[in-house]
Amino acid sequence: MKIGMQTGFRTSFRGHYTYSKTNGYFDYDGNTAEVHKAQKARSAKVDVPKYDVESDTFGVKKIDYVTKGKTADIKTNPIGRQHLKNLFKNLYYLDKAGIYHDELDRDHIFFAENGAVELDYFRHSYDFIKKQNKPLLKKTDYLSAIRMPDFAMPSNAINFETLFLPNYIDDIRDPVQKDDFIKNYLNEKSNYHQKRVDMLLGRGFDPLDKTVQYETIQGEVFKNPTRNVVNYTKLKSELFKKLDILYNRYETESPQEDLAYFDCLVDILKLRKNIKISSLSSQDKNETKYFAFEDEILNKIFNDFSKKTQSQISRYYQEDIDAMYDDGLEHSPEYCTDDDEYTRKYKTKRKFFLDLYSEIDPDNKTTEENIAIIENAKAIFNDDYFW
Repeated sequence: MKIGMQTGFRTSFRGHYTYSKTNGYFDYDGNTAEVHKAQKARSAKVDVPKYDVESDTFGVKKIDYVTKGKTADIKTNPIGRQHLKNLFKNLYYLDKAGIYHDELDRDHIFFAENGAVELDYFRHSYDFIKKQNKPLLKKTDYLSAIRMPDFAMPSNAINFETLFLPNYIDDIRDPVQKDDFIKNYLNEKSNYHQKRVDMLLGRGFDPLDKTVQYETIQGEVFKNPTRNVVNYTKLKSELFKKLDILYNRYETESPQEDLAYFDCLVDILKLRKNIKISSLSSQDKNETKYFAFEDEILNKIFNDFSKKTQSQISRYYQEDIDAMYDDGLEHSPEYCTDDDEYTRKYKTKRKFFLDLYSEIDPDNKTTEENIAIIENAKAIFNDDYFW
């Protein structure tokens, strides 16, 4: 749910309710947080729209902000090189101030014709650094859609790349234009990572710390990204889009309604295989190191995704089992047992999925072996007899 989506060039918030012409009224009292966090971001040199606060006759606060630009659109408002420079400037200043935005999607970033970029909607942002000279502290629900290993220090660029970038890249239909945009994006991102290295060193991180090394490698590799790096970025963006859709879907629908999560498992495995092939063909030591870091990240994503879907499936079928048992106990207690026909049915399905996840082993089985396990499960899943 997007609260306070852009309506033209103006978005309004009023009282205990937040208003959007697109979504209507929502019961959310975030006005004070919005203003205070936006002011904090502005004091950190982040470009924030102009916020006007006033009260009506009932003393209810009203917040209006006006932006210089509008949301990105590949046809009517494409993102250019100057936009990317200003975007990364804002993301870096957020990082430096220890502000994690958490909502860097298409509705909350505005791109002006003169290259200016503004960020709004700070009410869900939070601080992820406790002290200047201490390692980062992450919220337990950090990046609920995509989690990263500890060495990938929380960055607003990661949030941007999981919530905004996949959809924008997907809208670019011309393959050459798509690759050119990714090259420009990575090239501008190179300077961002170099600045983050200086920031980490200034906060007391050891130069040999894995976090510093990962930032350093990205700064080097993105200066002049090769075809391998561009292609990997494109494939990873496609994966992030699928994962984000699935994680959001799990909040309202059962994953059993389609096979999309099976496909995501396969996509992650194939992307890890792409990394191995790219590493073998690379002539650049820094690029090889970069792919090694990325493979570790994908392994973390795969394990987290497997655990999350396994947990969801287990819970979903256990709820069905409990519901069937309670229903039988209420209407036909004489036939209700722990092993009646319907209970066995759901127990069989639950065991099927749990066995599947116990059989998948990316550390000790080849990509082909794991993919074969998943594809076989998909075939069984599609069999009407199974259901």
